[in-house]
Amino acid sequence: MDFTRWRDKLSDRAVVLLHNTNLRDGTVEVWRFWEELVDYYPTFEFLHRHGLGVLAFGNAVSREIAALCSLKEPVKIAAIREKFSRLGDLCAYYGKESAEGPVAQTNNSKVKEYEEKLARAQADFVERHTIREQMRSRPAQRTAQARLEASRVNANFGSASAYLNATQRNNNRSNDSWSRNRIHHVSGEPDVPGNLYRVERYSDAANAAGFQARWIRVDRTLEELLTQGHK
Repeated sequence: MDFTRWRDKLSDRAVVLLHNTNLRDGTVEVWRFWEELVDYYPTFEFLHRHGLGVLAFGNAVSREIAALCSLKEPVKIAAIREKFSRLGDLCAYYGKESAEGPVAQTNNSKVKEYEEKLARAQADFVERHTIREQMRSRPAQRTAQARLEASRVNANFGSASAYLNATQRNNNRSNDSWSRNRIHHVSGEPDVPGNLYRVERYSDAANAAGFQARWIRVDRTLEELLTQGHK
C-alpha cells in the first residue's frame, strides 16, 4: 500500500486521505486496510460514492481535522456525511455542465432540488443541536431549583426550632409546667401556599414539643379569643 511506503516521510501535521474505503466489489481491498488503520489512528470516513477515509496521522494536525476525527456521536457523524454527500452530488452536476456544456433543464432542476435539500439538512442539524443542548441544561436547572426549595424548607424548620427552644427556656423559668402552655399562631394570609411553612408547621412543631398549639385566621381572631376566654 502507498500508505506504508510513505508513512516514514509524513510529518506531525500530516493528514492522509484514502479513497475507495467503501468500495466492496472485490476489485480492491482498501476497505480491509482501512478497518485496520481505524484501530490505531483517529479517523473519519465519508461513505458517499466509493468512500473517502480521513486519517489524522500526526500529533499536531489542525484543530478542525482533530475535531472531525474525534467525533463519536452518531447524529453529528450522520449530519456531516449527509452534508458532504449532497455537496459531492452538486459538484458532480456542475462538473458535467462544465465538461459537456449546458445540461438539460431537468438537470438544472435537480441541482436546485439538491441545494434546497442541503439547506434543509443544515437547518435541521442546527435545530437538533439546539434542542439537545436545551435538554442537557434542564436537569441541572431542576436540580438547582430543588436545592433552593430544600434550603428554604430547612431554613423554616430551623426558625421553628429556634423559636420553640426560646419559648421553652422562657417557660421553664416559671413554676407552671410548660407542657400546659398554649400557643396561638395568627395567620394573615391563610389561603396562600406559604401558610404551610410560615404558620402550620410552627404549630405542628409546638404540639410535638408538648405545647397546646393551634393556628387561627386573622379574621377569626376576636371570635377565638372570646371563645377561649369562656373556657
